[in-house]
Amino acid sequence: MSSGFSRRTLVKGMAAAQVLAWLPRRMLAAVADGSSKIGDRILHWRRVRPRETGWPGAAEWQVLAAEVGSNLIRVEALLAGKGAKENLRNPFYLGDQPAGTQVSGWFGAWSPAPSVYAVQARQASQVAAAVNFAREHRLRLVVKGAGHSY
Repeated sequence: MSSGFSRRTLVKGMAAAQVLAWLPRRMLAAVADGSSKIGDRILHWRRVRPRETGWPGAAEWQVLAAEVGSNLIRVEALLAGKGAKENLRNPFYLGDQPAGTQVSGWFGAWSPAPSVYAVQARQASQVAAAVNFAREHRLRLVVKGAGHSY
């Protein structure tokens, strides 16, 4: 068994690239600028990122905080937290940090970035509140538990 990448995955990716190359430029432009029904659907499913229009304001985050109590936290950079330097070699400490991920990107295709906020849920109702908030505001949602990133 090989680990991870297979010939089948490569062939599928090459086929998808060929299909995209055949799409008319006007169709791709309409999707990109949202001036078509297809573009509207894609934009509806697109997730909002910090500093973009549609990102929840402070009042909306306060509503979530009221639902989850003190379990809504503002995430600090991984090594900026209190005690980070002392625990740098402790894999359990690093795995428990909300800003931690298990990967550092893939050949420049993407860069991992910590979430702005995290909910340290302790009850099912807090998980439901966080998931509903992410759905209503079209936010990306990352679930992290038991020291795993994804």
